[in-house]
Amino acid sequence: MRHILTNSHKLALWLSLLVILAGQLGAAGWSTGAPAGAVVALARIDLKSEAELAALAPIGLKVYTQLAGEEGGLVVLAQADLQQQLELAQRGIDYQILESDVQGAEYYLLYGLPEAMRRVAQEITPLLLVEGRQAVAHLTPSQIASIEALGVHTTLLVAQPFSVPAPERSVALSPQLTYSPLIQRMANQITSSTLFNYVGALSGEQSTVIDGAPYTLLTRNSLTTTPINKATRLAYEHFMGLGLPVDFDYYNFSYYGNYYEKRNVVAEQSGLTQPGRIYLLTAHLDSTSQSPSSLAPGADDNASGSAAVLAIADILSQYHFGCTLRYILFTGEEQGLFGSKAYAAEARALGDNIWAVLNLDMLGYNSAGTPATLELHTRPSNGSDLSIAYLFNDAVTAYSLGLLPIILQDRLSFSDHSPFWDQNYPAILAIEDWTDHTPYYHTTGDRLATLNMPYYTNFVKAALATFAHMGCLLDGEINGVITVATNNQPLQNVRVEARLNGQNPQTTFTQATGEYWMPLINGSYTVRYSAEDYASQTVSGIQIIKEQATVLNRTLQPCQTVKGFTISLSALRPSVGQEISFQAQVGSGAPPVTYSWDFGDQNTAEGAAVTHTYSSPGVYLVKATANNSCDYPAELYQPILVDMQTLYLPVIEK
Repeated sequence: MRHILTNSHKLALWLSLLVILAGQLGAAGWSTGAPAGAVVALARIDLKSEAELAALAPIGLKVYTQLAGEEGGLVVLAQADLQQQLELAQRGIDYQILESDVQGAEYYLLYGLPEAMRRVAQEITPLLLVEGRQAVAHLTPSQIASIEALGVHTTLLVAQPFSVPAPERSVALSPQLTYSPLIQRMANQITSSTLFNYVGALSGEQSTVIDGAPYTLLTRNSLTTTPINKATRLAYEHFMGLGLPVDFDYYNFSYYGNYYEKRNVVAEQSGLTQPGRIYLLTAHLDSTSQSPSSLAPGADDNASGSAAVLAIADILSQYHFGCTLRYILFTGEEQGLFGSKAYAAEARALGDNIWAVLNLDMLGYNSAGTPATLELHTRPSNGSDLSIAYLFNDAVTAYSLGLLPIILQDRLSFSDHSPFWDQNYPAILAIEDWTDHTPYYHTTGDRLATLNMPYYTNFVKAALATFAHMGCLLDGEINGVITVATNNQPLQNVRVEARLNGQNPQTTFTQATGEYWMPLINGSYTVRYSAEDYASQTVSGIQIIKEQATVLNRTLQPCQTVKGFTISLSALRPSVGQEISFQAQVGSGAPPVTYSWDFGDQNTAEGAAVTHTYSSPGVYLVKATANNSCDYPAELYQPILVDMQTLYLPVIEK
């Protein structure tokens, strides 16, 4: 039952606490402040909303966690000495003492289904606090194993000094998702085979190459040294291979009296038009089990989420976004969210303008024959969190992914989204249905073979679509099919070049089916299609619209392109002022064939036979081009050395 105080009760309590506190201060020889060795209690503080958190700031509490109250409002679990209890009463803040002394106590946050939580309370340990599916209790290591065998998640609570987070930005993502064929193509690039291989490497099913040598990740537990460093290095090298700026984010924490320095992995895809507007895709890289130091494969928890971040980065890094996308893999999650707590606090201190966090944890398990349900966790009635969850739900529908998202406004604090809530950043947790979560949770049996790959693959596609719709995508695309004009057969290896405002062209080639596609930042393009033995085509004024596809099917006419192109020169090492004769010819090609020359000294000429004289010594590279109506030119390059002695350099054909 909650501790509810009337005004008269508050006054009486205030006076009694004052007497007790004065006695303790006098006995200890202290005149101000909390006495050395003062008793610190475990207090439950009930607030009507997060807006009331500001009232706690002057009191100097150390807070374990914040939970959504089952009856509404916010429950803060904190340490409070007598003076702090007095201040709570003075300020009219409702609280309840759960334990009179926290010295030597280790508290754990629990999450599970109601029946499992009842069994914990009846068979294993009393629960100090219960709010919905979350509870707090004392636990020993053996009790943790028994509790997790019931499918109840546990995490150690660490009291930290409370500070009022900065005011939250009101983030309203697009209220209605519009289907994008470009994002559909992105989602289609997520394959079960890629995810299978990534999870296999992370969970030790097969050896992988890290730092240039084979290594098998039998565990990714954060309290290890070499294994967790290898895991973070694997992620670092993956992002680096995508061409993304990537760094290690180091942090420190104390755990059961031991001091650790660990690191997160952070890669960034900088926005082109709004780089200060930041979106985060996160997962925890570490794992645990009954034998965490030697064997903790953690395929579902959480190689599945980490592999999803890597696979999504593979695809989105190919595109242009107006806003900044960050891909983050945290460590220290299983010990108490240490990596994400450090990162979120630093982000707030730096003033990072984070608009949304999509956290992925345990995406891969779904029992055969059961609905493909997943959970999206938000804070109660928080419009910013809910806009992310609604976007995810809409992405599932728009891209026909066959999943059943359930939005739970329960402020679930068991993964790396939670520290961002503590800093007042919008965030959600996407996780498999906890009523059907992996039975191998936190055991050595959490292996790749236990994952439901179709469910997992669709889950990752939904995460990609959600994140792509968040991030201010600038790209549209062109796509189409190229065929032969005379027989309508698909044409392979056609070169497709798209040029924006005179810039260097972006290039792709058609597949065996004649199909091609190319992502392009929005704007007006000139597109050229060319293939050997076919007449090239150029199309101008092609308007690319972000998130939309422009279809350009073309037919190319057969045409005998220039082949067997050769050139001859009267001198390879002339003197200054010496006239050189140039002669060009081709073996075949539809006439007429034209010839052009670039002598490498800013002079040019046209024709099969030309002459040129160099006015100063040096090394010049002559470029000769033969072309015809097919517009598929042949080029040759010839170095000429004027007034210099050198070895003979042969003609190089391109």
